[in-house]
Amino acid sequence: MTTSLGFYFNTLSDIVATRANLAGDSGENTDIGRNRELICQELFQNHLSPRLTVSPGGDIFGVGNQRSGQLDIIVSHDMSMAFKENDKPRVPVESVTAVISVKSRLTKAELFNALKNLASVPQPTESVVSLGLLSNSVPDYFLSWPALFLFAFDGVSLRTCIKHIAEFYASNSVPINRVPRAIVVNRKYLVTFAQYTIPMQQ
Repeated sequence: MTTSLGFYFNTLSDIVATRANLAGDSGENTDIGRNRELICQELFQNHLSPRLTVSPGGDIFGVGNQRSGQLDIIVSHDMSMAFKENDKPRVPVESVTAVISVKSRLTKAELFNALKNLASVPQPTESVVSLGLLSNSVPDYFLSWPALFLFAFDGVSLRTCIKHIAEFYASNSVPINRVPRAIVVNRKYLVTFAQYTIPMQQ
C-alpha cells in the first residue's frame, strides 16, 4: 500500500477537483464560487492546527481604520479577540496567519483581481504586538506574515500566468510582503516567489 505524502496530496487534489466539478452543478455563478470556497475551507480545516480558525470570507482591519478588500478565506490564530457579530467576520491583521484567494478559473482578469485584493491587506502595527515568544524580531515577523496565497481550480497555462503576473507587478506598486507566496492551479502548476528577508540593520 502506498503511504507517501506525495500520494496523499496528489489523491487529495483529485478529490478537490471532483468536488469542484460537483459544485459547478448550480444555476448561479455566485453559488458555484461559494461552493468552491467551502471546499477549500474544509480542506484547510482538515489539515491545519486546531488553534487556527479558517473563516470563509470577510475582511482584515488594521490600526487607523485600515481595511482590506473582500477576501475569500482568512486563517487566524487564537491569540486575539474575535469579531464575528456580523455575517462576514472582521479580523485584526496582527492575528492573521494566512489569506487565500480562491478562483474557479484563473483568467487574466481574475488573476489581477486576486492580486489586487491580496495587496489590500493592511500592514500590521508593531505597538499592537507584544509576543515574547517570536524567534525573529517583530519587523521580520511582519515581513513574513500573514502568508498570502492564490488557489484556482483551473486556469490559463503556466507561461501565460507568469506573463500576466509580470504585467501586473510592472503596473502596480505592491509591498514585497503583499506578494503571494504561491499561486496554485490545481493539478496543473505551482508558481512560487523568491524568499525575502529584511536587510541587516546597522
